[in-house]
Amino acid sequence: MKRKGPWKVMGTRVVYKNPWIAVHEDRVIQPDGKKSIYGTVDFKSGSTIVALDKKGRVLLAYEYRYGGSRYSYECVSGGREKGETFLAAAKRELAEEAGLIAKYWKPFGCVELPTSIMNFQEYLFLARDFTKTKKSHEGTEVIRLRWVPLAKAYQMVCDGTITHAGTIVLILRVRELLQKKVR
Repeated sequence: MKRKGPWKVMGTRVVYKNPWIAVHEDRVIQPDGKKSIYGTVDFKSGSTIVALDKKGRVLLAYEYRYGGSRYSYECVSGGREKGETFLAAAKRELAEEAGLIAKYWKPFGCVELPTSIMNFQEYLFLARDFTKTKKSHEGTEVIRLRWVPLAKAYQMVCDGTITHAGTIVLILRVRELLQKKVR
């Protein structure tokens, strides 16, 4: 029997698995001593990038998100491949989706969603000083790109237009970083 914090895990089985997710069901003894089951999802982790140009604009991608059944404004983002670092994934995604290669990269840590049932890390980066390269979207992607002033992106966060958690955190952190440099 292994322990997960105050929980005791008597056994685990994979209920479903594909290249992006794995659903696990654990037979557990809860912290209160009762036997139960607990389901978790391991999700393919990845990177989200706020591309900031010399004019103070951020690059937003507008694309249909199958799982949420809606279109979404987000910073460029994507999954990390096996053996790839989060920075390497960020560089690859920025080149694939936006056709940009950045000279400057600043990490902003990670965001985790929702930690009670999901194992997922989204690492956040600021990218600046670009050269162009060829885009190579995946067959699942139809992306419209739009450069917007950081102040507009911030307003889109505040009014609920942007709901992607990694994008929200990045826009807030980049805005704060730039405000500190101005002061």
